Amino acid sequence: MPNPIYITIDVAQYQIGWSFSQQASSGTFTIDVNGSQVVYTTSGNSGYLLLDPGDYVTANVYTAATSPLIAESTLYVYDSVDGVLYNNASTGYPTVTETYGPYYPSGNGSIDAQSYEY
Repeated sequence: MPNPIYITIDVAQYQIGWSFSQQASSGTFTIDVNGSQVVYTTSGNSGYLLLDPGDYVTANVYTAATSPLIAESTLYVYDSVDGVLYNNASTGYPTVTETYGPYYPSGNGSIDAQSYEY
């Protein structure tokens, strides 16, 4: 009887691009992976994350406006397998927060957030 052959299959990682547009008096964008914060920015910025299958993600955008302006937070989450997972904007005075997650990516994707005041 021949010796068995063992094959190891590496599961590819998912690439999640992210961007933050900060156009308010104050705004923050955070991304947590598996409960740990991996992105924190208070100015316009972008980058990407490499995630393993089974990782879970939570995204949050916070906006504060200067009186008498209104704050608006927008959050868009896309997955190449499941499509648009979340696309919402909220307004508030003087602050507002948008949060999505936790979610489990099933492919490459993107997370885009904006902080505005008007």
